[in-house]
Amino acid sequence: MLDKSYMQADIKMMRGHWSLEVSLHLTKGVHLLIGPNAAGKTSLCLALLGALNGVQGYVSIQSHVLLDSVQGINKPIEQRKIAYVPQNYALFEHLNVAQNISFAVQASGFNACRYKSWRQDNAYDIIQKLALAPLLKRDVCSLSSGEKQRVALARALMSAPDLLLLDEPFSALDVHVRHEVRLFLCDYLKSLPIPILLITHAPEDARVFNTQMWVIEFGRITQQGPFESLVKSPKSIFVRQFTQQKV
Repeated sequence: MLDKSYMQADIKMMRGHWSLEVSLHLTKGVHLLIGPNAAGKTSLCLALLGALNGVQGYVSIQSHVLLDSVQGINKPIEQRKIAYVPQNYALFEHLNVAQNISFAVQASGFNACRYKSWRQDNAYDIIQKLALAPLLKRDVCSLSSGEKQRVALARALMSAPDLLLLDEPFSALDVHVRHEVRLFLCDYLKSLPIPILLITHAPEDARVFNTQMWVIEFGRITQQGPFESLVKSPKSIFVRQFTQQKV
């Protein structure tokens, strides 16, 4: 039986001739979501976030119901306690780096007490590990794409969410920074008492995180399991090609 403190989602959505029909049952810790382009990865994240219209089904996190079509429940984004880092960063360009990061703390007042000690103990470490200390007074507009991605990651981590959605968080990072950030996030994310869904196209992420993986193709979950099981028994051409890629 699924522990109610974790995330359960059974959602459906139609977009013209394309449809999304996905069931996810996530425990705490990191789960990787992989799939070909236009498979529905980002659409799934936006549906969980509450950012898309026409989503039907059921979503609950830590026993809190966010969506229940039968009961007429559909909580707005600001009440879902979900942090999402999109590929385009979604930073506030009129604020500097420090203000962007601190905004997450202010906006998450609903559970600030729950993670107060965590913030005090780990805020400095997050900023240092993501190499953001020299950038805190910089305007967002002056940052490189990799720097913006690191700010977006820090802001998400500082928001203390009940569910964390990361859309290819390492794709814009420089090669020499990517490995260090990946290792740091691997250790840190696994320590959080919440589910994390991380979209990736990189087999190296699968190898480093070494955790549960979900494969989405044509808007459907086609395979799930640890990376090793996907390597041994790929159920589609995409999975076979993904697992055979060289790092």
